[in-house]
Amino acid sequence: MVHANLPESIDLNGTWKFQLAPDAAAADRLTAFYALDFDASHFADIEVPGHWTKQGFEEPHYVNGTESEGFYRYTFEVPEAAKDLRAILCFGGVWVSAEVWVNGTNVGRHDSGFTEFEFDVSDELLPGETNHVAVRVRQQIPASLFKFD
Repeated sequence: MVHANLPESIDLNGTWKFQLAPDAAAADRLTAFYALDFDASHFADIEVPGHWTKQGFEEPHYVNGTESEGFYRYTFEVPEAAKDLRAILCFGGVWVSAEVWVNGTNVGRHDSGFTEFEFDVSDELLPGETNHVAVRVRQQIPASLFKFD
């Protein structure tokens, strides 16, 4: 449904804030990166879509086993007219695992390299205000996700 004075979508492509954690210890220091009051002033700029190895943050890895993780943050405005509409956050793909927060709330996790995925974030968005999205990207899926009882 198209509403007057409301775009059909908001493009989140562009310059995001980014921090590479080269190992588990560095990633542990960033565990609260999604919080609204987290100080990300030391994060670098990165273009999304894109891959951090192609933008000079790390040498490419061609074998499994890398522990590096990427931490992304982005702010955007949502028009007040969107307050009663369903909102879907869409990703074209992530290598290989992504955990996503909107305005400090975890909205889900996706584990599958370069496949499209989305989350319904209607309850998390703040129409008429600045909104925040944070994404933690892991280059491999932790083995603990394959535990069966």
